[in-house]
Amino acid sequence: MLHLLLALIISTALSGAPSGTLRDPSGRVLPGAVVRLAAIGSDAVYETTSGPDGAFQFGEIPDGDYMMSARLPGFLGSRQRIRVMAAMQPMDFTVPVATLHENITIRGASGSQPAPSGASTARPQPAKPACGTTEVGGNLKPPMKLRDVRPRYKQELIDSNVSGTVLLHALIDVNGRVRQIEVVSPRSADLEEAAIEAVSQWEFSPTYLNCEPIEVRMFVTANFIVER
Repeated sequence: MLHLLLALIISTALSGAPSGTLRDPSGRVLPGAVVRLAAIGSDAVYETTSGPDGAFQFGEIPDGDYMMSARLPGFLGSRQRIRVMAAMQPMDFTVPVATLHENITIRGASGSQPAPSGASTARPQPAKPACGTTEVGGNLKPPMKLRDVRPRYKQELIDSNVSGTVLLHALIDVNGRVRQIEVVSPRSADLEEAAIEAVSQWEFSPTYLNCEPIEVRMFVTANFIVER
């Protein structure tokens, strides 16, 4: 009787076996990604890896609420809350492309001459990736900055000790041009204007997902520092 009771408790506690398929934003299957389940309210963590067909399968784990995430280089560590229970249906889980992050520092000193507005560097356009026909996704070619324009730190701002960090959010379109620039963390209007003016002139190579150009989100942190 005791053995029967223990078996019943174990079967009740270990009743969920989450499974599903990972896909990239184009809808193609995503192999080789680490899928992680972290129990909400405890330290329990379970991991598995998606197979060549993008499918993942966990063994039986305790019922309850979990945070599911998937990790693969070049893709965002997407998270989704799920409930593990008996007789779960397979899930389709889309993993988005990672957001680009750029961090620049602009220094100025009293009495010095700042770099002229529009000072820039340029690189040649890289070749488009070779394409094939396959149902397997995750073939990502990230953007490369082709034109880098430095923000102008106005001398009057330096002399007035106006410094700080400006955080911008922008979109890199399918042609590599920067669009839809927004200020995330308001600072000095003059610093924001200088950062936006420079970033709007940046150019990137297109980002390719499975040989198709896609849009990519970008965060830019511009640090304006007055040196003494």
